[in-house]
Amino acid sequence: MNILLLAIAAAVPASAQRVVTPVVTSRSGAPSAVVTPWTRVSVTPSLSGVPGLSLSLAPSVISPAAPGVTLDAAVPGAALPVQVPGAAVAPAAPAAAPSQGMGALSFKASALDTGVRQTLQDAGPVEKASEGDASALGSEVFRKLTGDDTVVSPASDRGSAAPAANPTQSKMLQALDQVVSVYLEHYAPLGWKKTRFGTDFRQGYLKIRGAVLAEPDIKDREFHTMLADFVASLRDYHAGIQFFSTEKASLPMTILGAGGKYYIARIDRSKLSEADFPYQVGDEVVEFGGEAVADAVKALMPSAANSPKTDERMAQMRLTTRVGQAGMAVPQGAVSLKVRSADGTVHDASLQWNYKPEVVPQDVPVRDGLRPEAVVLDDFSIDLPPAKARRTGLRGLLDRLTGMFAHPHAKLFKELAGKDAENRFRIGSRRSYVPELGKVLWEIPEMSPVYAAVYEDEAGRRIGYLRIPDYMGEETHMQIVAQILSQFQKVTDGLVLDQINNPGGNMFYMHALLSMMTDKPMSVPKHRVLINESDAFMASQILDQAASEDETAKEIEDELSDMESMGMMMMLSRGGAEPILEYARFVLSELKAGRRLTSPTHLFGLTKIEPNAQVSYTKPIVVLVNELDFSAGDFLPAIMQDNGRATILGVKTAGAGGGVRSVEFPNQLGIAGFSYTWTIAERANGDPIENLGVTPDVPYELTADDLRNGFEGYKKAILAALKAKAEARLLDKAEDELY
Repeated sequence: MNILLLAIAAAVPASAQRVVTPVVTSRSGAPSAVVTPWTRVSVTPSLSGVPGLSLSLAPSVISPAAPGVTLDAAVPGAALPVQVPGAAVAPAAPAAAPSQGMGALSFKASALDTGVRQTLQDAGPVEKASEGDASALGSEVFRKLTGDDTVVSPASDRGSAAPAANPTQSKMLQALDQVVSVYLEHYAPLGWKKTRFGTDFRQGYLKIRGAVLAEPDIKDREFHTMLADFVASLRDYHAGIQFFSTEKASLPMTILGAGGKYYIARIDRSKLSEADFPYQVGDEVVEFGGEAVADAVKALMPSAANSPKTDERMAQMRLTTRVGQAGMAVPQGAVSLKVRSADGTVHDASLQWNYKPEVVPQDVPVRDGLRPEAVVLDDFSIDLPPAKARRTGLRGLLDRLTGMFAHPHAKLFKELAGKDAENRFRIGSRRSYVPELGKVLWEIPEMSPVYAAVYEDEAGRRIGYLRIPDYMGEETHMQIVAQILSQFQKVTDGLVLDQINNPGGNMFYMHALLSMMTDKPMSVPKHRVLINESDAFMASQILDQAASEDETAKEIEDELSDMESMGMMMMLSRGGAEPILEYARFVLSELKAGRRLTSPTHLFGLTKIEPNAQVSYTKPIVVLVNELDFSAGDFLPAIMQDNGRATILGVKTAGAGGGVRSVEFPNQLGIAGFSYTWTIAERANGDPIENLGVTPDVPYELTADDLRNGFEGYKKAILAALKAKAEARLLDKAEDELY
């Protein structure tokens, strides 16, 4: 009767459902690392050609280094008084059904409840149904939810008569139902995935159910792999699942592909001496683990391809780093390699995995409260999910609706990068493999969490370089960036913004950064948002609070003061609370009109990124991107490109095109949580960012020569793009003056 769980857990409308209640946790307010506030440190190196350039790494104090090289005010500025008008919600009339495109997805989503409710009503009381009828009902509910017109008989759903599930199998099926129901009800791009890829939730679900029921002695890790494969089948870099695991393994080297071959890109000589491994960066790796490297990489790629270049580059990262927390199989012992050295000779080599064993116990027998047990009252206990701190309406709405714009493993990437600081190929590394772009005139001290430098090229141009490893920075980070850009405006001729290998992060942090690199408002993508009754409830609370103008203004100041660096107060200072109030009205009107997947809108009513009042970098910009840029790492180059502000150089970004939320639920299977995409972003031309990413203006892929010769070709391409951007801006300026 397990198929009945699906009919109950996934089919009942959200407004009536009480069987499955996912706990949604927002990460936007929880920095992944604590940065000790900087004390006053003024760095005034002696620079050739850049006298007096300095940065004060104090949280809110900017120390002038020399006349004419100062920052006039701390960033961000003080909050402005907020005027809050009364809140009146006008009912919205139902819209006509769109015939095609993204609008049709919204209409289909709004019709789900009606179809499912009618199906359940026609079926009668499900608790009295036979096993065959319940199975057929589950198939019909799945057909309604997924649009799958395939007719599957009850017999084919069940397969041959199977033995009753044991307690472990039952818990696994319950967890599977929980995960699937969240994606069916709350996953915004479901229709887009079906249209673009023919994604079939139902077949994937039934495949896992069958595999679990077919193996009475199934292990936790086997189930983890099944769940990870199911989530990967969405072809969504925001959709991920994590597990409680300490097991990991790594090799002291990095292997990257270029031109269809694979090369050593980095060797950690502190762990692997030349005597033990007499090979060099740029040598070709022919075999890995007894098979061709291409085959080893392919085995680590998801079976459902998303962006091929991103999938392959991620697999190359996994080749030498395996983490159980992400659901990977973790090897130990020795691994064999064949390496072709510079003279063409192929050598046999062997490396030992740096293995950390599992500490979390695996395959512990589950407790099933519905089955008879020998009861000992002294040992009586109930496992309850941890209580979540309640937030007031405004901040709760922000946390609920902002979520994160990051890869689901972004925090893990950041942790690994922090522990391997010398590895410039990791996702989220403070320094990347981008080479020095000329003579170093200045670089920021090592203690800074943000890396920046000023170079002088052969033509005498001063080039600012700013590394953005992620968009999960804190207030201190943004204040340092503000000082850097302020000084760069005075002493550089152009800027290279390096955001390669960027897992994303906070939308407002990204907006705040963009606001300091423009002197004109920049438009931002609209989103289709999947909303439900909890969103409407929070929206109504916001509008209720607006009845007291003073209280609402005070709450904005109190609740959002810690988000200043993320750009929220900067946005609100220009429009007061009205953008948020208008967004709250929008949520209510859309749900009232039956649209769970909304029409396109600007999140929080923030239609543009306004120039920062204190810092404005206006020189030419080149943004470096690659296939490991996710989420906010997709959005920044998209906004820059759509507004003509920068030249985008590199490889197409990953295409994680929306906001992401995390779900945790109590379980006995080692599942830490999973994530899903709850908005679909649309660019200025109407194209989604999801799966499509951002195509660079100047394509550039790393070559074998780059790996062998310090990325010299990459450097030349960057400098050429910056020169072309500068020349184009001069031409535009001349035309503006002429006309």
